Amino acid sequence: MSNLSLKNKLLLLAILPLTLLLISLMASSYYLEYQNQQQNFVSFKTKLIADKESLLATEVEIGRQIINYELAKGTKEDAKNALRDLTFGKDGYFFIYDTKGVSIFHALLGDAIEGQNKIAMTDPNGKKIIVGLLEQARQGGGAFYYDFQKPNTTGLVEKMGYAAMVPGTDWMLGTGAYMDDIEAELTKYQATIQAHMNEKVTTLLLIALFWVMLTVFFALIAANNMVKPIQN
Repeated sequence: MSNLSLKNKLLLLAILPLTLLLISLMASSYYLEYQNQQQNFVSFKTKLIADKESLLATEVEIGRQIINYELAKGTKEDAKNALRDLTFGKDGYFFIYDTKGVSIFHALLGDAIEGQNKIAMTDPNGKKIIVGLLEQARQGGGAFYYDFQKPNTTGLVEKMGYAAMVPGTDWMLGTGAYMDDIEAELTKYQATIQAHMNEKVTTLLLIALFWVMLTVFFALIAANNMVKPIQN
């Protein structure tokens, strides 16, 4: 620095503090914005999951009312028949198991599974699917997560199952929804957040560049005014 001219030293003294200040402000602003966006992401994910669980709870309650209505005026077969063609969304359907884990009714698989005891059925991670759903149902109704093969696909997808007991019977009525649509929404939301962050970084860089250039301009004028009398 001793080899620098007086003019350059004055410029450096003017620009360096501003540059450090701008870098500090940009880093702080980016960090705070990142933390805020992460909190928004978590809140958005929590809301999506809560909304899906609420929707499944409503569907199961509708199914229970249908069963109660059919049992009051007919037989268990009438109740099952009423549910068989009742689907919702792209892959939503009802299933019924008794408290021992025997499949009473399955709208999708039908005779291929009905009458079989599936209490030991697990997903690839070792989760006992029917046991978990029965536990939630006995507690008044709730969600249980497991991996399952989605219809018309070859891979496993995380699924939210929801089950509740049918009053006056040993039946557990359940349904479920795959979580890949939520993952797609989260991916889209994450991309939006990243785009917003990139725009903010670009804006901050442009603002910083403007102030640095403005500082250099006025510093040059000030340095010239200070150096000239000394040179003279």
